[in-house]
Amino acid sequence: MMPKSYRFVQILLVAVTSYVIINIMLALLAETRWPKKIPYVSHGATGDETFEAIQNETLGFQHIYAIGLPERTDKRDFLSLAASMTGFKLDWLNGVRPDSLTQKAMPKHEALISIQGMNFSSVAPNIVACWRAHMNALVKIVENSFKTALIMEDDVDWDVNIKTQLMEFARGLHAVQGNKKVQPEVPCGLNLDVLWIGGCISGPSSNETHFYAIPNDPTVASVEQRAGVAGIPEIWKSVSQKTPRDTYIGLKRDAACMVMR
Repeated sequence: MMPKSYRFVQILLVAVTSYVIINIMLALLAETRWPKKIPYVSHGATGDETFEAIQNETLGFQHIYAIGLPERTDKRDFLSLAASMTGFKLDWLNGVRPDSLTQKAMPKHEALISIQGMNFSSVAPNIVACWRAHMNALVKIVENSFKTALIMEDDVDWDVNIKTQLMEFARGLHAVQGNKKVQPEVPCGLNLDVLWIGGCISGPSSNETHFYAIPNDPTVASVEQRAGVAGIPEIWKSVSQKTPRDTYIGLKRDAACMVMR
């Protein structure tokens, strides 16, 4: 009859050997069944407590600005009510009318025009006015020394689960960047200058190879309720290609200074 200690060592050796063999087999199976060049998919492992600040009244940013024309009280009423129901606060900034702009105030520096991606002399006046309204928001960020801020326009809407979605957004953001440490007071971090949090025609570019996967996302519409390949009817796509559809922009203060130069 063998000693109990020797029996334990035998069991331990068998368990370790089995673990190694199973892992080798799984690795070989993966090589044979998956192509070598596939998009890298990240899965978040950071706990919800790390992103608890997103549950506050500014969604984890230091401030939230909403841009809208003062006479569009209907939009202000709707957005303010929606924000109240969802549990966060808005600071309203007046939109800019095209007829209030002067040519002298338009950017003339060629480098700036190149960075912005458009020549202001050939852009529709209402688009330039929208740009100016966002610039006014950047001025506010710099004046108040906010480290981060969220800017939205008055025609935006959101899911009632926006706080849960933003927590997953922040988790995915860090996973894609490979960040190991997250500052709880700055859930989305300060590594990126500008975050485009949403648009009605958002999608990956053709050369994207790194994705963050959210399996069984309960906030995604069911397949039968979607229209078109990406959930947008073709007629909407044709319109969206002609007009800017940015709806949420997250900024940090240094980026606001950079964009304003």
